[in-house]
Amino acid sequence: MRKPLISLSLLIITLQACSGKPAGFQGDTVSLSGATGTGDATGRNFGNRDDSSEDATAALPNQLDGDEQSIEIENVEMDDSVIYEGADATISVPADAGASSGGNSTSSESGAGSSNTSSSGSNTQTAPAAPAPLTLVITVPSTSLRAGSTPMQATAKISGQNTAANVNWSVKSTGAQNAGAINENGLYTAPATGGGYDITISAALADDPSVTASVTIKIVANEQIFVGCQQGSEFFPITADVYQLPTNTTKLPDFSTLGAKLTKVCMDQYNVAPRDWSTGFPGLTNLFEWFALHTTTRLIVPADGSYTFKLNSDDGAKLYIDGQLVIDNDGQHAPTAKEATVTLTAGEHALSIDYFQGPRYQIALELYWKTPGASSYVYVPKTSFK
Repeated sequence: MRKPLISLSLLIITLQACSGKPAGFQGDTVSLSGATGTGDATGRNFGNRDDSSEDATAALPNQLDGDEQSIEIENVEMDDSVIYEGADATISVPADAGASSGGNSTSSESGAGSSNTSSSGSNTQTAPAAPAPLTLVITVPSTSLRAGSTPMQATAKISGQNTAANVNWSVKSTGAQNAGAINENGLYTAPATGGGYDITISAALADDPSVTASVTIKIVANEQIFVGCQQGSEFFPITADVYQLPTNTTKLPDFSTLGAKLTKVCMDQYNVAPRDWSTGFPGLTNLFEWFALHTTTRLIVPADGSYTFKLNSDDGAKLYIDGQLVIDNDGQHAPTAKEATVTLTAGEHALSIDYFQGPRYQIALELYWKTPGASSYVYVPKTSFK
């Protein structure tokens, strides 16, 4: 009887489908040269031989189950090699892969056109995979915030987790400007005055300060009307598509004929009182005449009833609620107001104002309402837009 040189508690031979043999490995065999074994997990019996001079063989299935077939053989002892004898590849386990006391590693060689591996099992000591690095993510409802001690809640989470992370918060500005303040719960308060600069809110994981994240917030001055945006936000819920108009335009255009918009900006309120205006838009500072705005938002109506709206504009403007024209204040004119009363139900309603500016430099766009039972107009508040 030959003395075994390799002893493995578990041998796994994995056969993968290969190009040119899509039907499987019909007629191929696995041969354990000079080996003993007690069977395999897929039910094929390799015998329970104690005479290692005999070879254990088994025919492979006519069809692979999917793309891969694994054969597991327990308590394997062999003198020199494990061979997969097939048309496409030969796999060998060299004798020095283990010893009679129990080997714990194997190697494989694959022929052209086939991918095959063999490995040993329960005695193998595998180092645990290194944990994936943590990624901290800060979420804020808007990346623009108006000065005036406006509060905004920031949250920090570890990527892939739903609960807030335990972090230490900080805030700084670019230079000597007032950065505002942030408390231990992530509640940020904008500076009372100023604006026109960026601040950075940062968070560091309390248990591992090397894991950090930050977000940049633009502090908007109180006198600034428009902010750059891609979509509306909690703090600037009114979006406005900006279009160039031909010189000497006298009324609102058919927006479907204007082609591509120049840019998109956002507003927090229709409260642009009559004023000189030559600053243009974010990214379009030279556009301050002959332009049109198509603005959209959601109006939150607090209760059922009759609401009287007043639209003041320079130049023309039209107010639509739920797709219906409510006020037509079109035309090229100095600041002019028009009113209308509508019955609305409590809840959200689509609101749109189209506006155009003719020749420089005066502009105005104001929307007031009188709620049911009220005796005077007030600006439709910021909190009534969504």
